[in-house]
Order: sequence, then structure tokens, then C-alpha cells
Amino acid sequence: MCDDRSAPGMRELDVRSILAAGGSPLESILRAVRELEPGMELRLLVPFEPKPLYAKLGDMGFGHRVRVRVDGVWEVDFALCEGGGALPVLLDLRALEESAAANRVGVAAGRLAGEASVVVWTRGRLEPLVGSLEERGFVVDTMELGEGAFETVIRRRPSGEGGV
Repeated sequence: MCDDRSAPGMRELDVRSILAAGGSPLESILRAVRELEPGMELRLLVPFEPKPLYAKLGDMGFGHRVRVRVDGVWEVDFALCEGGGALPVLLDLRALEESAAANRVGVAAGRLAGEASVVVWTRGRLEPLVGSLEERGFVVDTMELGEGAFETVIRRRPSGEGGV
């Protein structure tokens, strides 16, 4: 994950039931991380973005990649990386109608901080949203994937970079 090569293995840990019961999954997560074999990743399934966990595992050298599924479940992959750090959030919105996809993209972009980015897959090009995001200080790059699908990468415009 950290160098864009596929990991030799993935361990999945679904902590939604622990959270639903009012418990803390931290010990289970830390145990799973300690049990990872070299080169393996941990995929965490949670009902929300676990931002405090990024710093905790980042301090241990883990980078993360985030994907929000259409059903609202967050998949967060952690892998031991040189320097840790955030990888792009991935939103696969190809199953959603354009207006619902645009709403999700707008919310995700509004949550971006620092050098973070969001990668969005949609069925169509979200033209009106792209213009709105650029006006709000985002850099937006869209590429056609084929068969009516598009990939859009959104990041905040660095303070020194000129606007549109």
C-alpha cells in the first residue's frame, strides 16, 4: 500500500459490533496490528472515520488508506510504511445517482485538511460540482475511466498556488 504494490496479505477486523454495544475496539485493533506479519495490511471496518486512530497508528509507523462504501461502511487499510502518512480517501459512488454522488463529494471535500486528497469514482462527470469546488479553493482533476465512469481527484489548493 505504501509504495503502490499489492500487499501479500490482508487481515480484516470488523469492529462495528463492538462499537454498537458501546465498547471500545482499541485493544482489539492494537492486538491485530501487533499480530500482522511483515508486509501484511489490516483492513478495519467501522461505521465512521476513525481520525484519532490515524495519529495513534501513525506514531507506530502505519500509513492508512480510506474507502467509504456505498452502504456507508468505512474501510480503513493500515500498513507499516516508512514515514506513515495519509493516503487518499477513496469514494466509490458509481452506484449512486448524480445528485447523491455530488452531495457526498461535497461533504468529503469539505473535510479535507492539509495535503489530504479524495479520489472519487462516479458514473458521470460532475461538472457543476467541479466548478463549485474550484471556486471554494480546491484543485480538481477528472479522468474518464471508460464505460461512462470517471475518476476525480480533489485536494485543497496550497496557499501559495494561484486560483481559477
